[in-house]
Amino acid sequence: MIEFFYYGCPVCYETEPFLSRWLVSAPEYVELRRVPALSSEAWGPFAKLFYTLDALGQISRLHWPVYDSFHFEDVRLNDEKIMADWAVRNGIDASVFWGPMTPRKWRRRSRRRASS
Repeated sequence: MIEFFYYGCPVCYETEPFLSRWLVSAPEYVELRRVPALSSEAWGPFAKLFYTLDALGQISRLHWPVYDSFHFEDVRLNDEKIMADWAVRNGIDASVFWGPMTPRKWRRRSRRRASS
């Protein structure tokens, strides 16, 4: 199953807990592939955040907290400086966080993820 989502979307935010609960009881043959939607250039920072957390092996731990921080705590995670500060507060070393954020790396990752 492919989920196209946007961290800034209130419907995606409200759907995420239901999807997560369903996945716990879904048949073993069900695999979820998350793909950040890029409807406009403004959505790019959230896609970068997703692919960075994925590259660092932190997406399973921090996927929901991204939503919660943005929608519930009003943390502007679509700003890269605020995003990096948030990552550090969530246990990711700043120098490690910026590694996968280079434009070439995250573009390559987003193309590969969308096509697989």
